[in-house]
This record gives sequence, structure tokens and C-alpha cells, in this order.
Amino acid sequence: MTLEEYTTIEEKEPFFTNGGSRINVNIEGIFDKLLEFYETGTGFIFRGCSEAKFRLYNSAQRLYMNQDLHKQVPSDHISEHYKNFIAGLIENCKNWNNGVVARLLKSTGIDENNALAYLSYMQHFGVPTPFLDYTFNPYVALFFAIDNLTYKPSNNEIDNYFSLYYTYTDATIFQSWKYVFDENLKK
Repeated sequence: MTLEEYTTIEEKEPFFTNGGSRINVNIEGIFDKLLEFYETGTGFIFRGCSEAKFRLYNSAQRLYMNQDLHKQVPSDHISEHYKNFIAGLIENCKNWNNGVVARLLKSTGIDENNALAYLSYMQHFGVPTPFLDYTFNPYVALFFAIDNLTYKPSNNEIDNYFSLYYTYTDATIFQSWKYVFDENLKK
């Protein structure tokens, strides 16, 4: 399966209902806004993406969809199948190299059954996870948005832009997602 992409800026806008999309070709204005975010510490987190047409997929979703793993089950079972897929990745991390990661966590005072700790470790070392990397620093996000940009002539307007996303750090989804994979945190 090929990952879906936005074909137009207008198609992308409804997915970002609180802020919509803003096109800014004034580089000075962009740096002024980034400086404002940086200096005021306004409670935002940031993510940069070099292609505005790319949808926000985490590495586990990309693997799951690109390898057509969703086709292994009926469509009404995909959610549970994906959750089990993530649980299997965590279990592989727990058992990897005779449990070295579990021992590392335990030696640093972290519960070796903490799924969030395994997912964080996995994310850091490039293993597919349900995480998307965000940063508190808007300049770091900008770096990832423009790093390795290449110009490819296109008649499709969205191909001429990169994306710099931001959201509040206290957004409900960021506080609640951790309970999905870790039964111990629900207590």
C-alpha cells in the first residue's frame, strides 16, 4: 500500500481545525514568529516536515501500512491487530539480546514492565513506534523541515511548501495516549 498524501493545501486544512494552514513566504516573518515562540515559552511543541503533502504517520504506521499488515485481518479488527503489532514490537524489545533493555531499565530504577519506557528506547534507536517526534524548540523543527530540501518543479502548489506543525503541550491526546499500551499506568 502506498501511504496517502495530501494533493492540495485545501485538502489538508480540515485536518488542522484549530489553526488551519498558514502559508507564509515572508522568511523574516517566519523567523519573527519562531523567535516569539522560543522567547515566550508559550507551551507549544513543534514538528517539521520537508514536504507539505506528507501526512503525519508514525514509523509503526508506515511499516504496518507499507507491508500491508492490515490486510491480514478483516477491517473491523484492524485496530486490535495494530495494537497487538505494537505490543509485539515492545515484547521483542524486552527480549532482545537476552533482555538487555529490561536489565538497563531495571538498573536505572525504571519498572521493566513499563511499556512507555520501551517505546521511548525504541524510538531513540529507530525501531518503529507509535510516536511522532516533537520538540520544544521551534528552530529544531525548522531544521527538520528544511534539511535536505530539494526543488522539484511541479504544477501542484502543495509541492512548493514544507510544513512546520505546532500544538499545545497540554493537549489532551498527549496526556492520555500513554495509557493505551501500559496497563500499570491505569492504576
